[in-house]
Amino acid sequence: MNRYNPFFLLLLLLLSQCSENKILKEKTTLETNQLLWSSMKIENYRITQSMTCYCPRNLVEPNVIEVRNGKIVSVNGEVSIQEYMPFKTMDDFFEFIDRKLGSNPFASIIQYDKKYGFPRNFYFDMNEMMMDEEVGYTLTDFTILE
Repeated sequence: MNRYNPFFLLLLLLLSQCSENKILKEKTTLETNQLLWSSMKIENYRITQSMTCYCPRNLVEPNVIEVRNGKIVSVNGEVSIQEYMPFKTMDDFFEFIDRKLGSNPFASIIQYDKKYGFPRNFYFDMNEMMMDEEVGYTLTDFTILE
């Protein structure tokens, strides 16, 4: 018969609850900030996106994204639609963060803009034991366009 250390089982239970509580709190914070962003009704803006990932250099470097009517219209002044694939609008970022949180990441850090509610800086490590699957974004130079 297998015998488990009761202390070990209690520790596992507590760690599991802490992780669930953290995810629930992060989801609530996400929803609150998404509502703030939506209430601003900002459809036209420019933002610089930088990625943290094991990715091609052109994705990691800062890229200036212009969004009109909620859609990406240019990246670094270029209008080629093929270059838009890895880049995101603010609505895309909210969905991305929600999906990542729903996948129970090993580690996550999310910071939101206090005035507009959009995610300013976020990072996910989905699996402690896997290398090079981490991903993060830093969003700077937010400008509302006419």
